[in-house]
Amino acid sequence: MEKTIKMHLQALAYISLLVCPFSLTAQTVYTYRDIISVYSPNGEYYAVSKPYSSTQQLLMGTTEVYHTATDSLMFAIDECMTDGELLISNDGRHLLHLFNYDYRYSRNYSTDLPKEYWRNESVSFFCDGKLVNRFSIKDFCGTGENRLLFNLLDSVVMDANSGLYNRYYKSNTTARDTLLHERPVYQFGDTVFVYTHNRKLIILDLQKGSFSTHSFDSLNIQELQSVAPQRRTKQLFRCPSDYAKMIDGNRKIESGQIIAKLLGLKTNKNHRDRDFYKFYRVGLWLKVHKSGHAEVVNVYNADNIPIQELYKNIDNAIFDTNNFSNNVDYWYKEVFGLVRKKNRVTARLEKIKQNKIDRIEYRKQLVKDTINGIYIPKNIEECFKELDSMLSPKDKYYIMKSSTINLHHSLGMWLRNNWYLWRGSRLKTYFIDRNITHPDEMSSIILEYYHNYLNGINDEWQKFDKKE
Repeated sequence: MEKTIKMHLQALAYISLLVCPFSLTAQTVYTYRDIISVYSPNGEYYAVSKPYSSTQQLLMGTTEVYHTATDSLMFAIDECMTDGELLISNDGRHLLHLFNYDYRYSRNYSTDLPKEYWRNESVSFFCDGKLVNRFSIKDFCGTGENRLLFNLLDSVVMDANSGLYNRYYKSNTTARDTLLHERPVYQFGDTVFVYTHNRKLIILDLQKGSFSTHSFDSLNIQELQSVAPQRRTKQLFRCPSDYAKMIDGNRKIESGQIIAKLLGLKTNKNHRDRDFYKFYRVGLWLKVHKSGHAEVVNVYNADNIPIQELYKNIDNAIFDTNNFSNNVDYWYKEVFGLVRKKNRVTARLEKIKQNKIDRIEYRKQLVKDTINGIYIPKNIEECFKELDSMLSPKDKYYIMKSSTINLHHSLGMWLRNNWYLWRGSRLKTYFIDRNITHPDEMSSIILEYYHNYLNGINDEWQKFDKKE
């Protein structure tokens, strides 16, 4: 049951990202990020935060607090706080970081970095470099949505003809709403006012590391306009673009080649090789130091291949760090590869054995009503019932009013993966029986008919359901 709830929450997170100004994934790679500096209201202290990864949702990096008059370092925190809102108290001892999104329900920690590397909460209090308190968006807002700050954006919809995204804003907004859309956070000395997406005012005490909830209309527009904006500067930081390739003799190798070298295996040379040889999926998160040496942070070993060689060989590996910025001492690198045994006969025999196992498991899977804790609908009507139970009224309204093409890479992807439309399930068999063979088309039909169902149009899906 716990796993089922988690998967349902993932679907909600995918939908919520659709109506945010932009979407993020763990694999998102940015060419540039920012190093930011923020000052206390009295100007006596400032904090500098810099990233050590190109992925925005990671905490990897440092935040340092200095005394303005002497530029002397007071303390440092091993977390990147460049994104969102970073605020510092008038005594320089207290920091508050507000991150607009909560990714706790959209990560699979077993196949990625350990959870302590991700932004698991959106509100963090620090004192003298130590964590005091952390709160989730649900703690603040009382809802499971993954956006914290007030925003007038209602939806982002892709135009089917141009492929461009159009932003739609909420109607009947006031001048005060527009101001809060542009600036939802205000600092009054050591007190911070935060206006949330569900129209609440949260007042935070930097000294105590606590918060309280108040009326959204507590301050009028004149009072808000009188608050001086935070002194904040940005330094554009170019992430290592060709970063940290592994040096192998006279070559510099990347990604799957790194995996193969460290494990003493071979990479996947072409797609047809997968039909003949057993391949293993291996992913690594590496912490590459400016010296060129690296350490393994986490391993994704989907097929349980022995990886003892990996830890032995990583100590002797050297990475190219010539293009590292002077601003960073290390960089986190993600690599992934499909690798096989070097001996072709061994790899071929492994594939034959795996095919026999897969055929047995596939036949079992086609009749299961639940796979990995997720209920698998048996027909289109059950799909609707499951979606009804998973989605909030706001999500359903968005689907009812939008083109379903906008859902292909979010909710559609969740359906394809978790209802096993790629790998085989009783729902996939249901569609194949109706001459629908591709998972993309299956998920599109589900979403299109669900859109109709929400709008009270039932003739088409009922006709589809009766086909033999």
